[in-house]
Amino acid sequence: MGYHQPIETWLGDEGADLSRGQCRKLFSCELDLGPGHTEETLFTVGPDETGEMMVLWRETEWSNEGYTAAAGALRTAFPEPEIWARLLEAYLRALKKAESYEGHEFTSISAPPRGPLPKKEIRAIMAKVFGGEAR
Repeated sequence: MGYHQPIETWLGDEGADLSRGQCRKLFSCELDLGPGHTEETLFTVGPDETGEMMVLWRETEWSNEGYTAAAGALRTAFPEPEIWARLLEAYLRALKKAESYEGHEFTSISAPPRGPLPKKEIRAIMAKVFGGEAR
């Protein structure tokens, strides 16, 4: 995807060359990646270091890179909290398309009580992308 589109997503090691600004926890979960392989994953949201982009950041317990950009949009593209929902949805759709995720891989979802998006909304976005009901 390019910057001419409202939201850009990055998967795996192809992440954008962005540095984190001050971020807030969106949610954490375990990714069930197959028999005997789970990965604790933390998703945070906030601006990049320059303040020009709003970014969904991802960090896994197995990553040596620390946080990586998962999805981003120009700061002016959408208001908060709508931008967080749109970034999460775009990233999940990219995972579904590129890596055949089905949604059941995301387990033990935990969101802060007064976080950027409530847990119910995060689950609703997952249900929208992967099908099924929000839990």
